[in-house]
Amino acid sequence: MTHLQFWFDVGCPWTWLTSEWVRQIAPVRGIDVRWRVYSLTMRSLGDAEPEPGKSFTLGAARVLEAVWAHHGDAAVGALYEHIGRAVHVDKQERGPLLIAAALRDVGLDAAYADAADDARWDGAVRASMKEADTLAGADVAVPVLAIGEDPVRALSGPVLSENLPLDRALAVWDAVAALAAEPTFFELKRSRSVDPAI
Repeated sequence: MTHLQFWFDVGCPWTWLTSEWVRQIAPVRGIDVRWRVYSLTMRSLGDAEPEPGKSFTLGAARVLEAVWAHHGDAAVGALYEHIGRAVHVDKQERGPLLIAAALRDVGLDAAYADAADDARWDGAVRASMKEADTLAGADVAVPVLAIGEDPVRALSGPVLSENLPLDRALAVWDAVAALAAEPTFFELKRSRSVDPAI
């Protein structure tokens, strides 16, 4: 069993596509995924306090942390999948009704949606982000993948523009896992020339 921590922001379409890739390959490669929260809103704010109700994605991150505190990793993965699909595939209007519906869809109490406006969860969101930044570097962004346990090897990416057939998806995983395991490897990058195909 390979352990994978996957940091995401619900509003990032590139991260959504990478999460779909992980869901596709995980059962085939025996990958145990822990879904972790990251807030690009908080990152852009730095030490400033977010304005109440201004960021759907920060609200979603708070809800996901509240769910994790009471229900653990599997519930976070299922909820992220439902929120992400509603946002990126179904193009639903972002707001509290979307989050409440996603909570109900995965069998959770819709009252968790109240956490979206509860800044008490910001400490948990920031702690999750700090762990990603410590492992992969503060100069990278989501998606962040941390592979393994001892040692943990983390990197930002891969960034994919569309869903892949299984053979190509597995080949990408094998390449990413090999690069992540190599302690001398740091970076590969090319400019994006297309929009995410969702």
